[in-house]
Amino acid sequence: MKWSDYKKDFPLSDDEKQMLESLSFLVSKRKELGVSQVELAKRTGIKQSQIARIEKLEITPTMKTLSRYAKALGLVIHISFEEQDFESNEQTVSYG
Repeated sequence: MKWSDYKKDFPLSDDEKQMLESLSFLVSKRKELGVSQVELAKRTGIKQSQIARIEKLEITPTMKTLSRYAKALGLVIHISFEEQDFESNEQTVSYG
């Protein structure tokens, strides 16, 4: 099953869901490109064991680590901020 099949059943905050979706995207992209964790470790300078722990959701990566991971796959991270409608408590999230 995919993350999209599970996420509705998990009691996670919107921020936690965004982090999981971002990590899920990066892992999927790594696999799609045929890049192993060992190769990613060489490209990023991050230990393979740390990459494995990030991908298993055992640790939460910093923005710097996420950026290195993305860059090693030929990606860049874009962060955007948008106004939140406090009356409806809805947030608008943008993905690059």
